[in-house]
Amino acid sequence: MKIEIRCNKCGKHYFVSKKYAKSKRNNNRCMSCAMKSLRRENSPHWKGGSYEDNGKGYRRLCLQHDDPFVEMADKSRVVLEHRYVMAQKLNRILKPTECVHHVNGDKKDNRPGNLTLIPRGSHLHLTKLQVENHQLRNKIKYLEIELNEYKKISEEKYREVYKGEG
Repeated sequence: MKIEIRCNKCGKHYFVSKKYAKSKRNNNRCMSCAMKSLRRENSPHWKGGSYEDNGKGYRRLCLQHDDPFVEMADKSRVVLEHRYVMAQKLNRILKPTECVHHVNGDKKDNRPGNLTLIPRGSHLHLTKLQVENHQLRNKIKYLEIELNEYKKISEEKYREVYKGEG
């Protein structure tokens, strides 16, 4: 037999068995409110609220309600970690028009020394230049290896041709 109980949190009425209503586990909260109370920092599995966004590779943080930078976060109090680190470094909330750039190109490297603040419009251009720079450096390394191989071959041929002379 089920009995009707009113949730202490939201006031919603829900039904439970008599046995459950009398048990110590019953805290007079509906399932929705009970689950909300176990989210994030209230959960026994809470590990600080940092996780990787699999879509783009950036790290995200879940902020506490009283965090001074919670205003930068979305409705779920989640903010990109590199923006949070830069806001802490500058001791102010970042504007939506400001972009945080990873100097070494590693999205997971959120050390303050690896982050720089630039206008949003310049970020795409800067990132494109960095990618081109990286590609050119790799091409130079490849050409240096090729040149060294060519030098070795040329020296060997020179020795073969001029063996008897000298």
